[in-house]
Amino acid sequence: MLKALRTAASSRQANKPAAEGRNTACCAAVIALLLALKYAFSAAGPERLFFLLKPTAALVGLVTAARPVCVNGEYYFESLNVLVGKSCSGFNLWLICFAMLSFLLLQYMDSYLRAAASIAAALLLSYIFTIMVNSSRILASMFLSQTPLPDRIMHESIGIVTNMVFLAIIYFLTENFMKRRGHKHEESL
Repeated sequence: MLKALRTAASSRQANKPAAEGRNTACCAAVIALLLALKYAFSAAGPERLFFLLKPTAALVGLVTAARPVCVNGEYYFESLNVLVGKSCSGFNLWLICFAMLSFLLLQYMDSYLRAAASIAAALLLSYIFTIMVNSSRILASMFLSQTPLPDRIMHESIGIVTNMVFLAIIYFLTENFMKRRGHKHEESL
């Protein structure tokens, strides 16, 4: 029994450098992707952000029963006097959510293949979460716009609170899911 425990402990120590190298390479890949996406965003007009703006506007329109008009890639809700444009696209939220999910999931991966799959899953899941959270933020801003606070302060406050709350929820749900699935946490990240 003692011999089996020693063997298990020594094999974990032997695999630790490989896990550290794998996690470092995967984290570097995530960071490179984040930087490339952020650079692309800085050069993109609203028409290139259709993949975020269109579904967000559609979801907001579905909830409010208002129809948006697309003008130069931005969506204007005339009846609500709301514009969903580049600054409202949720792109930065998408990047933050992608980074958070990637680094969280990578802690549980034990091979390059699973790590690559977890990065792809994080990209897709963060996109879906971004559409839902960003739509919620826009809806909350619309419904709470009748407060005595200045519009800019209210708009930014709602954005901060909404994004932080949803990011925390997504983090804890994902971590709980991974633990319940029986994934072992890699200690090398």
